[in-house]
Amino acid sequence: MTISNVLVLPGDAIIADDDGAVVVPRQMIPLVLEHTLAHEEWEVFSRIKLEEGGALSKYYPLNDEGWAEYEEWKKRNG
Repeated sequence: MTISNVLVLPGDAIIADDDGAVVVPRQMIPLVLEHTLAHEEWEVFSRIKLEEGGALSKYYPLNDEGWAEYEEWKKRNG
C-alpha cells in the first residue's frame, strides 16, 4: 500500500502529530526508538537548566559545554 506515494508495508510504524506523519520501516523501529529515548532524556535536562535560568544557546540544542554537563547529570541521576 502507498500513502502519499510512500510505500507502507505490514509491520511499519506510522507516527503522526499536528505537523505531519512519517513512516518508519519495521527494521528501523528499534534504532528510531533508541534515538528518541536519548533525545527525550537530554531534553528533560535542558528544560531543567532553562527553568533554572540557563542560556538557551547553551542548553537547546546542547552545545559542547552543555553536553558535558548533561553527561555528568546523567551519571548522577542514573
